[in-house]
Amino acid sequence: MDRNDRRILTLIIIAGLSQSFAGSLLVVTLPFWRVAFGLTPEEASGALALVRIGVLIAILFGIVGDRFGRRAPLLTSLGLLLIANLGTAFAEDVTMFLILQAVARGASTAVAGLGVIYLTEELHHGRRGVGLGVLGLATSVAGGLAYLLAPMFDLGTQYQWLFALSALGLLTLPALFKFLHESRAFDINADRFNFAVLVRFRSRLLPLAVAGFLGGAFTALTTSFVNDFLINTRRWGSLRAGLV
Repeated sequence: MDRNDRRILTLIIIAGLSQSFAGSLLVVTLPFWRVAFGLTPEEASGALALVRIGVLIAILFGIVGDRFGRRAPLLTSLGLLLIANLGTAFAEDVTMFLILQAVARGASTAVAGLGVIYLTEELHHGRRGVGLGVLGLATSVAGGLAYLLAPMFDLGTQYQWLFALSALGLLTLPALFKFLHESRAFDINADRFNFAVLVRFRSRLLPLAVAGFLGGAFTALTTSFVNDFLINTRRWGSLRAGLV
């Protein structure tokens, strides 16, 4: 990779680390907030479904990204995610908790999507696969770190400080705004999205949409509640459950 590729990859990884850590906390802390708010597993499952409605926010950020550039919505959604998590740390009732996490969910999805688009557009075509692989590795490590830090917040409502900790990512925003420039591939005069595009490319988009839907439908519940089952039903320590 040349100097420009390394600079771009480093900046997107910094954003990705904050996004992955902050975005994973709803599921990581599920065993704690479910009990703290007095929810049954069934009620918590419904709560998680409602939170996912927040993904619609990502569509709005995507539209803005197509019309006005990738940089601004990418960094704005990252800031929104971290601020929503900071607010979650002080949420006193389940309604406010879920509203803030719905916002965080949508913003996190926007950061992830726009980050991949930006990286794909900016890296040399012969190095995009490596760059995306490195980004994926870094964000996976950040998500795993959240599980390893969870034991520090086992008691009562102390889990909320994990959300506050994620807000430290706000400290990276000034540097990201300064050094992350607009994607050179973005063309403000290019054709914009319309539903005719979906019709024209339906043979390619439909299989991807179906695969994504089925993958999410049959894995989201399991991955969300396995930690809760191990900690609250099997009485495992959160460190042991997190390592699993």
